[in-house]
Amino acid sequence: MLLSVRLELHECGAVEFETGARDVVRLFRSLGGEFLTVRNPPAGQRIEEVDSEAENGLGLFLTFSHRVLEREFNVFEHFRNFDPVANLSYWKHSHKVCLVQTAPHYRSGPHKEPKRFDGIAMGQLGLGRLAYSVLRPAFAMIDEESYIEDSRVQRTEIKTIYWANFFGPGYVKKYGRKFLLKAPGWKTEELEDGGVLYVARESLSDWCLNKPREVLEYFKKQVPGVKLYKAVQKKY
Repeated sequence: MLLSVRLELHECGAVEFETGARDVVRLFRSLGGEFLTVRNPPAGQRIEEVDSEAENGLGLFLTFSHRVLEREFNVFEHFRNFDPVANLSYWKHSHKVCLVQTAPHYRSGPHKEPKRFDGIAMGQLGLGRLAYSVLRPAFAMIDEESYIEDSRVQRTEIKTIYWANFFGPGYVKKYGRKFLLKAPGWKTEELEDGGVLYVARESLSDWCLNKPREVLEYFKKQVPGVKLYKAVQKKY
């Protein structure tokens, strides 16, 4: 049984509706990453002209490679000569970008490797910082496989606390900079656009196994119905 670690960036302000896919490709390339082929042309080749191919349609589904990522658990042989890879998707109508990597389990079984699971999460945190600065999302998160209702982000609602939370300026205005920066956890920091990054625990596996009650109680002061994210286990 394998898991996935997921970075989601919602309502990206730097991505236009008509040119969204091309914007995503251009912005991620500006971070020093590259896009790779999966099937045709031969797998494991750099994609040079993805911009024109991605101009139309409802979304974008590509393999993305970047040096700050950690190598995922199941790596195809044709990707081993590149920087670590992840599946990257863009959803046009919600201005949402998702980056997913397979990861070993952190509980038990033959694939139990909590340190590697945590390494993949930390790699995504590094990329998340970079991507946040150029995509300008209203909200972004990192955790196990997850789902966020787009309407909640559009209303700047905090319904769930994830392992890593990038609260954009709209959230800071609504809930207060001091409140978000003083949340108990491993890391809080101000972002360059006025947003706030909040990471609940240093280790994602620790967060998954032991949800900290003090985090829940703190956020309930302003958001009575808030919950700590718990993934529904899936098999890969």
